[in-house]
Amino acid sequence: MKDMIQLRPPADADNYRVKAGRFGDRFYTDPLPADGTWEATTDNDIYPAISTVKKATGQDWSKAMAKRLAKAPSQLVEIGKLDSETERKARINLLSDEGLGQASGRGTIVHAHAEAVLGNRLPLYELNDVVKPYIARLEDFFAAYNPTLVAAEFVAINRKMNEHNLHRGNKFMGYGGTGDAVVEIDGKLWLVDWKSRAEDSDHKAYAEEGAKVAAYGRADYWIVGCDESINGAKRVKPLDLAGGLIVSIKPDSYECFPIDLDEGFAYWTDLHAWWQARRSETRAVGRKWAPRVPVTSQLATGEEPCNDQNAKTTPTESTTEPSTPTGADTATAATTATAPTDTGSAAPVADPPTRASNRARFDALPEVKKGWAREAFKRKGVDPRTDSYVGEVARILADIEQRPSLREAQEKRAEQIAEHAAKDELVARAGDLMTAAEIVLGVVDLWDVEGGEADDELVNESRLMFDMVIGDHGRKWTGFRVTEANDAGVGFQVSKLRSMKRAHLYLALTKWAAFRGEALLTDEAEGNIEFASILFMIDGCEDGAVTLGHRLGMLAAEEAAILAGEVADLIQSETGELPLTESETTNNQPESK
Repeated sequence: MKDMIQLRPPADADNYRVKAGRFGDRFYTDPLPADGTWEATTDNDIYPAISTVKKATGQDWSKAMAKRLAKAPSQLVEIGKLDSETERKARINLLSDEGLGQASGRGTIVHAHAEAVLGNRLPLYELNDVVKPYIARLEDFFAAYNPTLVAAEFVAINRKMNEHNLHRGNKFMGYGGTGDAVVEIDGKLWLVDWKSRAEDSDHKAYAEEGAKVAAYGRADYWIVGCDESINGAKRVKPLDLAGGLIVSIKPDSYECFPIDLDEGFAYWTDLHAWWQARRSETRAVGRKWAPRVPVTSQLATGEEPCNDQNAKTTPTESTTEPSTPTGADTATAATTATAPTDTGSAAPVADPPTRASNRARFDALPEVKKGWAREAFKRKGVDPRTDSYVGEVARILADIEQRPSLREAQEKRAEQIAEHAAKDELVARAGDLMTAAEIVLGVVDLWDVEGGEADDELVNESRLMFDMVIGDHGRKWTGFRVTEANDAGVGFQVSKLRSMKRAHLYLALTKWAAFRGEALLTDEAEGNIEFASILFMIDGCEDGAVTLGHRLGMLAAEEAAILAGEVADLIQSETGELPLTESETTNNQPESK
């Protein structure tokens, strides 16, 4: 068993996560192409995350909240002195959230430390006095059981669970999630979930925790890393497990609770069905009736009883003035008002967008793109439920309708790779003629040298990073590198040539700029030195007269792709996720499971 090959996590688990639903809950998707066992899915095929389904239990956390509040008596006294009930509630919730955040942060560090030790890597977190006792107990577990890592951070997918419950508006079945680790102990494989408990809590394994572990172990398949696949990942059958294992850790001790996967999966199936039922639980309640005036009071005043629903009105000419457009709709309304009326000489003017038309366009989007739209509304502060943003909502929807999905980008990339493989075979037969002179003379197409036309997904991702994520320092640093390349005659602007090489270079630069931020603007800055080290592993060029931008422009298409991958891997290894914003990279920790 010790010789078992480790299953690596996919290159970026975020490729399999989306947000959907009214509240932006986490869902999973499988964009991989069809293989010998599983067909490809569509953009509408998304599966609720295990963490999303667990919320359906509706557990009462009031006791846990009371325990957190009891640990801050002095702050409770100050809260009690406040006059406003609203303010007292807000302060109490804030105090409770601080305690919850501390517990979440503690769990994150315990998870990260366990993954680092099992993977023979140095832990990245500094340990404070609160966390040190937990890590010591974790080390005691490792010393006692000597676990060997077999699989880590794999994506688990089930496509059809409770398919028979697709009715009454519920359109989701199956589930997805990211498992912590599979370890070998005494010749058997165990799917482990690390749980850090408060000092005053009991050691135990909760029913929902056992169901969660069973859901990972009994999934249809796992998605793991694969160098041979053009997608960097593949589907594999779940390993033959002895069971699940909840490792409960407190500052003074640890205890291990085995999980029967069959029993846990039976409970998980019921819990999943309850989550489906809760999605339609309010459908039985209709719209409230309109108020009525008692008939006796109308008779007392001599008025005829009137039922508004049956009242008849006499059509009259409307005197209502047309409303004045506001906000983002002004330009649309102005265009419509001045449009020529001679339809024989001018193109027809499109109807201005309305809330109803925007809603219809939104409903027609695949579930993945609906999640993109909700994130765009939230990011830009646009409320699609009001008339003030009709034009802006229409523009956002138009952009998302044209944007290719991850699946479409991967399919296109696969086609391009196949085309390039065919061209490479022809070039190999005819001899290597791809010299600089022949490129200039047009004997060899420049597209072949720069990796072909860029995927829209890659270009859009780097553009989004530059426009919405990196701050001023990151933009300046990226601009410097582009200028250096132009000055050296090896420019790589995507606006001049939309190639794969240039798209990968921009993606590497923008991700690194978002990750390092202020630590970039001098040649001696730590972020610059790190980036130069990554580049040296690829081009072997020592620092000196050659600038970073010049070196980037000299990379081949394959080397640019390697650079983008190396940057993403380093960022993920240090933070557990790709950067969100320049400020958030120093404040956020990986999501606790």
